[in-house]
Amino acid sequence: MVSNRKEYSVDLRKRVIKLREDGLSMGKISETLDIPKSSIQKMISKFKKLGSEVNVPGRGRKRITTKHDDRFIKRTVKMDRRKSAVSLAYELEDVLGKIISPQTIRNRMHEDGMYGRIARKKPFINERNRIKRVKWAKKYQDVGNSFWERVIWSDESKFNLFGSDGIVRIWRFPKEEFKRECVKPTVKHGGGSVMVWGCFTSNGVGKLVFIDGIMRKEEYLNILQTNLHHWSGMVNSEHDFIFQQDNDPKHTAKIVSKWLAENNIDVLDWVAQSPDMNPIEHLWEHLERKVRKLKCTSICDLKAALQSEWMAIPPEVCHKLVESMSNRCLECVKSNGGPTRY
Repeated sequence: MVSNRKEYSVDLRKRVIKLREDGLSMGKISETLDIPKSSIQKMISKFKKLGSEVNVPGRGRKRITTKHDDRFIKRTVKMDRRKSAVSLAYELEDVLGKIISPQTIRNRMHEDGMYGRIARKKPFINERNRIKRVKWAKKYQDVGNSFWERVIWSDESKFNLFGSDGIVRIWRFPKEEFKRECVKPTVKHGGGSVMVWGCFTSNGVGKLVFIDGIMRKEEYLNILQTNLHHWSGMVNSEHDFIFQQDNDPKHTAKIVSKWLAENNIDVLDWVAQSPDMNPIEHLWEHLERKVRKLKCTSICDLKAALQSEWMAIPPEVCHKLVESMSNRCLECVKSNGGPTRY
């Protein structure tokens, strides 16, 4: 059975002692501070015995782990961040010969400032691309906003009719797991999806292009031929614009590269496995959140919502994302080419 005894603060105990020294009776102190008279008696008795209002060190249940055990726990977790508290408890029983509960292990890690969290999803970056990312970031970290304002950022993205396939957390009471507001609805084959291609500059977004089926190099070239020169007017610069695309095979296909060269379009050199360097990824996330709230039930509704919400993105948001490029490069260098917070 859990004890209902209340632990009074040191400040409150000091007030009790001060009032007692001022000549107030225990009953009067109890009435003034709204504390049971029995508690007042115990506080005064403890003060007379110990000469202090603070609890004696060492009170309460003794720790089952020693300092050596705590260091071992923290060292083991830091070596393998995916190791669960349950598996570590079994491991410690074999190594240390002690039965330590998973919650005790969690408590020790909390003391060290570490907490269990869902791992962020980030693209895998191999060692070769880490080196390339650092080289790229160092090359562009000091070019200034005037350079980035010349860039037309582009990318493709897929939007599911029933939202993301990721983890969804909800608050619910026991036995509510199947209530309508507590479940994540799914349909066979995901209910359909829409693939789009879009671009933006510091001045705002361009037209959103819907892609039917799989986009191949011919379809991609047609998008550029139809729209790119029109979108170049989105860049306020006395210089020619710079076009950004990732290293997807259809983007770097010979027919695409030839057309870009023949039309004297500068293409920003890009490094693989670097979506965090492309600010348009934040626009896709923004668009996903906005459309998800609308709860579309058909592909037509989804397309209409995507188009509407995309065109509603304020130019200020685009400008702020482009301004973040210097910081993106700086973080990439600091992380030695690893994942950044973007």
